[in-house]
Amino acid sequence: QSIELAKKIDYIPGLGDAYTRIGIAYDVSGKYDSSIYYYEKALPIYNELNNLKGRGSALNNLGLIYWNLADYDKALVYFFDALKDFETIKNDKYRANALNNIGLIYDDTKNFKQALVYHYKAREVYEKMNDSYLKGAVYNNLGNTYSNLSINDSAAFYYRKAIDMQILAKDDYGLSIAYSGYATLLQINKKYDEALEYHFKSLE
Repeated sequence: QSIELAKKIDYIPGLGDAYTRIGIAYDVSGKYDSSIYYYEKALPIYNELNNLKGRGSALNNLGLIYWNLADYDKALVYFFDALKDFETIKNDKYRANALNNIGLIYDDTKNFKQALVYHYKAREVYEKMNDSYLKGAVYNNLGNTYSNLSINDSAAFYYRKAIDMQILAKDDYGLSIAYSGYATLLQINKKYDEALEYHFKSLE
């Protein structure tokens, strides 16, 4: 209906946003081909309007789809393009989101040192914003990356910071990940009773 109305009154911004919303709806329901189709219909409209926030968001969403499809090279291209748009408009929250996504792609492709570079860049923004939920998420990512590098002291440090932030933010999902990651480190150090305690916290 939005598309029909936008075309009828020649409301181009509304048309781009309608295509994006349909793309999101298909995205969250796992219909990726349809989602890609609508995001790609939105992109030339955002280009015409020089709407960098809209274009960056569509590019970021395309990156997420290709990430889910395990096409990591293509996902990185979209995330870096989105990052450029968000840096141009100086939108810190969106910029940090793109940085975070790039870091997670490098984690998935086992390029852990490069992942750290981008997680630290995201951390810098989130700490400036002082958002407990976002800080907890990036601390978790840093904990996971350091754990994958077997730098266990640093991993433990960030898992503990994540736990503190996620309790503040009431982020149960993030908290379960932090508890589980921390418990695994305790196991490695043969602190089995304490490890069990954190595993049970995670399970709860």
